[in-house]
Amino acid sequence: MAASGSALAQNEWRDRKFLEAAIQENNLEIKLGQLAEQRGTSLELRAYGQDLADGHFPDRLEANRTAAQLHMFVPLRGPRGDRDVRARLDAHSARDFDREFVRFMAERQAEDLTAFREEAAGGDAIAGLARRALPILQRQLETARSLDRALNGHPASGR
Repeated sequence: MAASGSALAQNEWRDRKFLEAAIQENNLEIKLGQLAEQRGTSLELRAYGQDLADGHFPDRLEANRTAAQLHMFVPLRGPRGDRDVRARLDAHSARDFDREFVRFMAERQAEDLTAFREEAAGGDAIAGLARRALPILQRQLETARSLDRALNGHPASGR
């Protein structure tokens, strides 16, 4: 029985860590989307930035509600590395910003999609949240890859 309780506690800990990371990722992608809306040189990149910001806002609200129901602390900021990413992207010239932004987002969203697919396999409220986010993440990844091919001449996933 103790091993079963231990496995349950481990699953709960993993779910909570996933939820915390999902909230931080939503916060980051909203901010990065806003940055792309401001700095993007093409209509396509600015539209993608708006889609990031608009697409992650409802997910952030749902994740925050789920965290509150679980009596979890809701992180307002992401890890320091995420703040560094925003600063690094913002430091690029206009054309380089577009290229680096889509390259970064294609790689980041591929990682996010993998994590959300893994979490979606469960049967709890956090898995349901992950399942509902999957279509948005998939669409945003496809857009990032398409923009990456257009700007950089190759898909980000090919490296």
